Amino acid sequence: MAAWFNGEYFMYALAEWIACVIFISNPPKRAGKLKSAAVSAGMLVIQLFVVWINTRNQGLVPQDGLGMEVLKICLYIFLMAVHILAVCRIRIMTAIVLSLYAFLGAEMAWSFSLFGHYLILQNLGILTPAYKWMITAVVFIIVFSILFFIEHRIYAGIGWYTANWTDLILTAVITVICYILSNIYLVFLSLDWMDLWDNTMGNIPRWIYLLVGLFILYVRRIWKGYLQVQHELEMINHVFEKQKNQYEQARINAEVINQRYHDLKNQIAIMKADIPVEQQKEWLDGLEKKVEQIEPARLTGNPVLDTILWEKSQICTFHEIKLSFVMDGGLFEDIAIDDLCVIFGGALDNAIEAVLKIEDPERRLIHVKAMEQQGFLAICVENINDTPLAYKEGVLVTTKKDKESHGYGIKGIRYIAEKYGGTVTIGQEQDWFRLTVLLKNQI
Repeated sequence: MAAWFNGEYFMYALAEWIACVIFISNPPKRAGKLKSAAVSAGMLVIQLFVVWINTRNQGLVPQDGLGMEVLKICLYIFLMAVHILAVCRIRIMTAIVLSLYAFLGAEMAWSFSLFGHYLILQNLGILTPAYKWMITAVVFIIVFSILFFIEHRIYAGIGWYTANWTDLILTAVITVICYILSNIYLVFLSLDWMDLWDNTMGNIPRWIYLLVGLFILYVRRIWKGYLQVQHELEMINHVFEKQKNQYEQARINAEVINQRYHDLKNQIAIMKADIPVEQQKEWLDGLEKKVEQIEPARLTGNPVLDTILWEKSQICTFHEIKLSFVMDGGLFEDIAIDDLCVIFGGALDNAIEAVLKIEDPERRLIHVKAMEQQGFLAICVENINDTPLAYKEGVLVTTKKDKESHGYGIKGIRYIAEKYGGTVTIGQEQDWFRLTVLLKNQI
């Protein structure tokens, strides 16, 4: 057994495990760091044991043929998928696709290290365990660091990866083709024309086939993610335009109502002075109070926020929704008008839509507050919500039936927050939904 732990197959099992660790670094986790680490450690033991069972009496060149090797590889990929699925909160299909990526990465790292072993053996005539581990460590560090960097950059650039049936089939086909090409020498083990193979395609290092396969898969994945990001940007821009148009219309309405308000107030004052009848005076007093309810007041001191809040407050009044807010509009002087429309307009639209599902008007509550907090502008929008939050692979998704056309309001708010160096957090405590937006203070 000691010889096996210093051999290539132990390094192979280790490569598969490291590849899995890389591909579980970005997806949302099912548990905390300690539990995830414990699961990964357990899977390392299982992976080593299974590979040892299959290779303990086997030389570097297998004698079972390609068919048996493929079955073993299927078992290894299955264990890798179980590892990823046990740690990450993702769909089974996505876990399988990621396990195929991890398998190709592990095969490439292992093949590269074998190529290094071959070069040392050819030049020095001896290959000690120390040389093996030195070469393997260097190769693994280089290859897996590159894979980690690529995965991290892709996740940062185009977001999380969700696989579909096309991704699964294409990834499986490319994986099979690359594995067969990199191990096709097994087909010729018992044939007389193996020398012909050795003098032609057999001279191509096996890691090249695997590198080409990974390159194809990553190019497609990046292109697919790019198209998805473009689609999301188009939808977010549509949300931006919608919120901006709403603000412009609300501003115009506020100006018209403000003018009408002053005209009516003056007329009421004249009528109260000219008509001494007490009943008419009471009626006019009541009318004056109703008119005052629609006066566009200075709510925050920021004209943009005042317009948005006034418009939303009119909607809330009509639907018997209690809207309260505490904020200083002066904090948002350096925030662009369009961005304020997206954040406050989108957040309040979502909150109003949520509380409208509540039958009891007394529970239709929305509260907005904004304050300066440790160098950030903190915006918190809270509302009563009786609908449980829906998550897909750790990401909050819209509960509307038309999922293709909705859910971009939150994405738009998140985009604005990142633009100002901030973040967005979403959560629910009991029956209170809370959206918190942090914007880096520009002052």
